[in-house]
Formats: sequence, C-alpha cells, structure tokens
Amino acid sequence: MPSTYAEAYRLADRLETLCEPYRQNAISWLSLCTQTPMDNPRADMLRFLSVLNPIVRETFVLHAGRVLDEAVRYFGVKHGDTSPLRPIDPAGAHQPMIGQPA
Repeated sequence: MPSTYAEAYRLADRLETLCEPYRQNAISWLSLCTQTPMDNPRADMLRFLSVLNPIVRETFVLHAGRVLDEAVRYFGVKHGDTSPLRPIDPAGAHQPMIGQPA
C-alpha cells in the first residue's frame, strides 16, 4: 500500500502537468471535493489524506487519480509537448482526436 505522502504527491504532481486554465480548474474541483482550500496542493492534499480512514483514502486517491489522469490525457501539455490525443503534424495543423472521424 503506498504511503500517504506518495499518494498526496502523486495527485499534486498530476496537477502540475496541466496547463492553465485546466490546472486551476482541477485545483478548484479538488478543493470542492475535499472541502478545504488548495493553496499549496502538496501540503493541502497531504493534510486532507492524513485524516481519512485508510479505505476512504484509498478510494478517494483511486477516483481522484483517474479523473486527473484523464485531465492530463486530454489537456496536459508540459515543456512544449502536445497531448497524446491531439498530435500535431509537421505542418502545424492539428490532427483529429484519436478515435474521432477525420
């Protein structure tokens, strides 16, 4: 079972992968879910997870992690990379999303 530190940092790191405004939207969503401010996502997430029952914590981390993974998958762009779902061709035109008709 991962430690609370690792779980909190993993969720916070997913937030850092998102570009604005998606990052702030995800922080607002987590703040609503946790009913706590998320001014410092690592510290605030650690504080929130530390007080949860282990089963509740595991469930929250699982579901929040899935939502953040999907957000990163669709909106995450870091260091000039494109989202894996929206490749850019060499001419600079956006390709259709994977699984979408051209």
